[in-house]
Order: sequence, then structure tokens, then C-alpha cells
Amino acid sequence: MNALQGQIDEGVLANLLQYLALDQASGCLILRHPRGAQGDVFFAGGKVVHVQAPGRSGVLALSELLTWIEGTFHFRSGVAAPQNSIRLSVESLLLEASYQVDEARRSGSDPIDERSVLRSKPLEQHRSTVAMTLRAVHLLRHLDGTLSIAEISNRTGASVEELLVVAKELHRQELVELMTPQVVGRDFIEALERTVIDIMGPIGEIVLDDALYDLGVNAETLPIGAVDELVQALAAQLRREDWRRDFQERIRRLRERFDLAD
Repeated sequence: MNALQGQIDEGVLANLLQYLALDQASGCLILRHPRGAQGDVFFAGGKVVHVQAPGRSGVLALSELLTWIEGTFHFRSGVAAPQNSIRLSVESLLLEASYQVDEARRSGSDPIDERSVLRSKPLEQHRSTVAMTLRAVHLLRHLDGTLSIAEISNRTGASVEELLVVAKELHRQELVELMTPQVVGRDFIEALERTVIDIMGPIGEIVLDDALYDLGVNAETLPIGAVDELVQALAAQLRREDWRRDFQERIRRLRERFDLAD
């Protein structure tokens, strides 16, 4: 079952859930969006017991994942769910989640989550009269097309939930636009993998894969803004002081080589 992997397309997720239910699967179906978001669908004995997506869980999380028409998926057998949030059959679950998708589309919900990167539109594109709260004005100052909502939260101390509410309102008023975050090249990830393996041995490949998984990204979708977090996660796995010194020096050279400022 670990070999189950592929590309997300329209209708693929629903078919996957039905297939895994028939196969009596137990584990986690991991979905990754090109913008860096990750969704997890947990199975136990062929039943979906929990679903999580950025900022959502349960049926609402699945309704979000059903809207993804690009990205990748793979299944990990034997991964237990952190909680049980669903007690519906797969058929009923898909019906309920599809209904939520239709309702969201009718209400014009915004496709914005904590990993979203937004940019303020030029002043000449703004309507002549715009009503904005003070919080919206403050948030606009940080929406430069490079920082995600989560990164802005870390910098300002404002909660992600609060920022999402304001960001969605700005988006509905057409004051901001969604950006595609810049991602690091595959060459950097491969060089980083060789570095970790040189220091830790073959287990380094697993350590890197786990660090990427914990960040909710993969080698193709690592945002430039998440490089620091990935490096810190890898450094935390180095138990020897000489390994850490060697790692930091190699990372410094890699950053220079790939023009990734520290």
C-alpha cells in the first residue's frame, strides 16, 4: 500500500477514498498542494476516522481537499490518526463534504489559508471608496507578496485566525491578490540531502523526508521562506557538536551557492 502515490486531479480524491475503503486500508493518505499546503486523510480498517487540512479538520477539511485539482498524493500504511473526528461511511462523508463545497462556492468563500501569500494591489486599482478596519490597514503594510499569513503572524504576534479573517475580507473587497509563493529549486534539496547523508549516513535521507513532512511540504513545494525552519529542524537531529558545526558551515556555503540569504 505504501506504493500508492500519484498526481491530484479533479475527482481523484473521491476515487482514492473509495478504493482505500474497499481495500480495508489503515494509514494516512497525504496530499500536498503546489502552494505548500498539506492535507491528511486517516483510515482505520477501511473507514475514514479523521481528516485535517490547513486550519480545518473533519468534514470541513475534506471539503477543502476536494477542491484541490493539482498536487501530489501518497499513502503511508500504519499511521494512526491523532484523533477520531469522523463517524460516517465513505459514501456519506463524500456526500456531506461535496455539499459543503457547493455551499462554499455559492457563498463565495475565499481560497485563503495560513500558507497563502498575498500582495496589496496598486492604489490605482482600488475603488474610490473603501471601508477598512484598523487591523486591515496594519495587515496591508505586511502584504508584500513574499510573506505568508503564518509568517506575518510570527513577525507581528497576531494570531493566524485573526489575520485570516482580515485577509479574507481584504480579498473579498479586491484590495489584495493571491500570489504563488517562490519555492526553492530541486537542485537545492538534492544538495541538502547529500549534505545530511554525508554527515549522518544513509539515515539522513529519512531525516530529511520526515522534516519536509512535518513542514507539510515536499522537495518540489518547499517555499523559500521555509528554508530556515527546515534547516533548524535538521540541525536539531544532529546529536554531535562536530556534526552541527560541519552542518552549519555546509549550509552557509549552500545558501551562497543558491543565493538563499540567511
